[in-house]
This record gives sequence, structure tokens and C-alpha cells, in this order.
Amino acid sequence: MPVELIVQHSHFDKGFDPGQPQRYHVSILLMQDGYSFSIADNAQNGKMVGLEWYRVQQTGTPIGDEAIRQLIGDSLRKNNFLTGYLHKRTIFIDSRQTTLVPEALMQAGDERMFYGFNHPISNSVVVLSDHISAAGANNLFGIDSQYLKFIDDLFGSSSVHHASSVLLEVLLNQFKNQQLDDKIFVHIRPTWFEVVYIKNKQLQLFNSFEYKSREDLIYYLLFVMDQMGLNPEATEAVLLGEIERESQVFEVLYRYIRHIGFGRRIPSISYSYVFDELPGHQHFTILNSHLCEL
Repeated sequence: MPVELIVQHSHFDKGFDPGQPQRYHVSILLMQDGYSFSIADNAQNGKMVGLEWYRVQQTGTPIGDEAIRQLIGDSLRKNNFLTGYLHKRTIFIDSRQTTLVPEALMQAGDERMFYGFNHPISNSVVVLSDHISAAGANNLFGIDSQYLKFIDDLFGSSSVHHASSVLLEVLLNQFKNQQLDDKIFVHIRPTWFEVVYIKNKQLQLFNSFEYKSREDLIYYLLFVMDQMGLNPEATEAVLLGEIERESQVFEVLYRYIRHIGFGRRIPSISYSYVFDELPGHQHFTILNSHLCEL
């Protein structure tokens, strides 16, 4: 088969019971090349009991975004647990199309104007907003109206947010009482990465960069560090997302940045034993999304 969805990770606690959907808060992350979801059990104080990740695998002529979306939709429709009644279901969009605006500058109705400063915007684009209280800002993101209809057809009325809003809120809340002048957070995605820098308990920088090679990635990261006055010999880069220690991306990061660390799980979340085999820095946004009040 030239194009199919392949399961990358599948972790479910033995106590997970899809026959009791009212127990669970499910977060679903829609990506350009697949989807993932996490399951928190409200009957166990929000304990994380499930995670599954699907990625599109193409072995022939590449197909377009619409065809990939159809493939994802067909897969989700087969899962009655995800699309049926749940205690709570939250949808997250994973993309680079975001604009962070201080709330002091925002007024109702200005979303399209601010978003349009950074991204092309057409009549079909709907601009949504996540309020990041820890940052005192609004995270604006654009989504095509047909994509919103696709989500509504799949899940009915659901709350839709952006994955980067989770990244920002969780990091800012986790380290709000710590000085982090010597750390920079790097959240790595398949074709882009996000950088978060917190200083004096305030968000100083959030940006994303597209990369096609590991050389692109280290170039942009070193550029950011230079602009922020951070010394690669002294500043620790904390890695999150889709990166492994044995990868070429890690190799080039380690070559140019003296101190490299991997993110850890938030201690306020309880995890089933089935997550013991999964590195703590992976799936950072979807596993921490249940903590956010967006």
C-alpha cells in the first residue's frame, strides 16, 4: 500500500476501560502527517493511562494535504471511543502558523490583523485565540474553515486549541518560581522546531523555525542564542519532542552546545507503568495538555 497510517507508539494501562467513556479526558493532537491522543482517567485523579500515535507513511508518489486529512479522518471514524461521548475531549492543532500577542495590545476583533502581520491570510482562514495567562498573552493561530468543519464533523462540538499553547503554559507554570537564565527549551518537530526562553520568571522569546537538515536546525538555534546573549558554552539546551540521543540532530546539537539535557515529565501528573518505557521528553504537549486551562 503506497500510503497508510502506521502506529508509532501504543501504550494503554490494563485498567483502561473504553466501555466507561465518562471516566476519561481525551486530548487529540492533529498533525500534518498524522495524529496522536492521550487519555487521563478522572476516576484516578487524572492519571495518564493511554497514549497512541499514528504517522502517515508514504512509499510511492506523495499525496497532498487533503488526501492525508482524509486518511486521518477515516482512521478516527473507526475509533468509536475517540469520536463518541467522553467526559471531556480537547482538540489541538500542530502547526507553525501562530502569533503571540501581549494581552495589553489585544482588543476584540483585532485577531485577524495581528495574525496577518506574520502569516498570509485569506477569507477562508479562521483565526482562533488561546489565552496564555502565565505569559500575559494571546496565542493566535489560523485554521482553514474547511479544516474546522472536518473537526466538527468528526467530533461534534469540541474545544480547539494550538499545541504550542500547551508548551508555553506548562513551561511557564512549571518554572514560575525558578530562575532559568541559563536554560533554553527546544521543542523539536519533524520539519520545524520551537524555542522558548524564560528569564526573570518572564517569557522572553517564543519562536519557531523550519528546517530541512540538521545544519539548518543548529544554525537557527545558535542565531537565537546569539540574539538573546546566551553563550553556547554555558547555556543548557533542554530538548523536548521528537528527538533521540542516537539521532543525527542530537549529534550536531551536542557538537556545538556544551550542555544538552532532555526534558522530564511534570511531577504533578501521575503516569501508568506503561509509560516507563517512553522517554520523558517525548510527546510533551499531548501528555501535558490536561494541565492547561485554555
